[in-house]
Amino acid sequence: MISWRGKKQNIVARSNVEAEYCAMEVVAVEITWLWQLFQQLKFGDIQDTKLICDNRATLHIASI
Repeated sequence: MISWRGKKQNIVARSNVEAEYCAMEVVAVEITWLWQLFQQLKFGDIQDTKLICDNRATLHIASI
């Protein structure tokens, strides 16, 4: 499943890196919610989900 959505963020980011990191956080929460929903609906085996980001600084912060 592939999903893409644009939404105004509820925070004021001081940099592009901070904005992308916050967006990744929101997506991670939504993925967790979807996993739980699929488990409750007995939707089948849930495979790993990839969260893709092309900003190296954001990825570095997320890996810490």
